[in-house]
Amino acid sequence: MTCVGKIDIERVCWELLGVKFSYFTGNELTRAQSKNIDWATSPFRKSEPVFSHYQIDYVLSSMKLGMNSVEELCNRLISQNIVSNSDALLIIRYLIADKYIDVDLSFNIPESGILDVKRIAEAQGDIASGNF
Repeated sequence: MTCVGKIDIERVCWELLGVKFSYFTGNELTRAQSKNIDWATSPFRKSEPVFSHYQIDYVLSSMKLGMNSVEELCNRLISQNIVSNSDALLIIRYLIADKYIDVDLSFNIPESGILDVKRIAEAQGDIASGNF
């Protein structure tokens, strides 16, 4: 039986019970959002990275609302000896994954190299207290 056939059976069952049936197929926006969330969270599914409060607060304070070049931000963090070369992009992904920063997920971040930052936590205490 095909997937469409199974969905049709489910639709009929729900309609017989008087429940409106609908299903979600996704679109370009949700696919882009899903890819960005996967990109941001994938390094942390097996283990949590260890960044110091100083490192996180420094990165948060060095970001600005609006468009940020990922490459420029990484280069700045490396040149200031905040993180190693291998951790520069990782800490940015961590800030997105743990919601320290709220970014526009509607376009491909890794491909564009741009973070459109909508909101930034002022300090780690803002996350813990729910003020973000």
